[in-house]
Amino acid sequence: MMNKNRKIEVVQRKKSQFTHRRSPQENMFKTIFFNRFFFSIASGIAIGIIFGFLSLHVLTENGQPLPLNSDSQQASTPSSATAKESTANEPILIQGLYVVQLGLFQEAANANVGKDQFATKQVDAVIWNRNEEFYLFHSIYLDEQKAKEKVSELSEIDIDSFVKSWSIELDTSRLNGNEYASVQSLISLWKKSMEQVESEGSFSIEEWSDWVSKNSGNSPFITSLTEQLQNILTEYGAISDRTILFEIIKEVEQSIMS
Repeated sequence: MMNKNRKIEVVQRKKSQFTHRRSPQENMFKTIFFNRFFFSIASGIAIGIIFGFLSLHVLTENGQPLPLNSDSQQASTPSSATAKESTANEPILIQGLYVVQLGLFQEAANANVGKDQFATKQVDAVIWNRNEEFYLFHSIYLDEQKAKEKVSELSEIDIDSFVKSWSIELDTSRLNGNEYASVQSLISLWKKSMEQVESEGSFSIEEWSDWVSKNSGNSPFITSLTEQLQNILTEYGAISDRTILFEIIKEVEQSIMS
């Protein structure tokens, strides 16, 4: 009886082991199923990411599709290229200048009165409007010592003045290429003429006449500027060369800034 019970127990254990043991076919099915499941998820995520990046590159700002070629992309932004060209000009900076200042006024009318008063004493004066103030200058120099010598000369005829450091910065961002080149050549000629006045006492009026004739008509802006300079140059011989150059550079700054 005991042996029979043991046999029954052994048989039950074997049946239990058999029911819990999976066949190789079952294990293979489970592996394939789960691998395909996770592969599908991973593939879906990857495809979504790739599609998202392609959408960002293909769509324009207004949501319209563009062909993926460089020519169409360049043609879509002509205004950007134009904007870069319009701001390509570097400012023109003139430093190392010294002016002899006679006065400073808040009203243009008062500055004109002061200029007329100095004219009665045969003293040249130039009104320079900058930052809503009206400077009354006598002359401009490259050499500070020469400016100080002029202050001493004016003091001998009871005219108070002092030397002031001066610089000019021309914002040329609104000029086109031809206008910018004309202004550059004008500044070069002005510096050359200033050096001539400092060393020889006079500049070449012929060079200025040549510049006016060559540049007149380049553009409405340059044409207007050459007309203003022509009016100043007509004073050649009536006022000092230094005063003429002073008036010229003042006119250039105010024409560009206006």
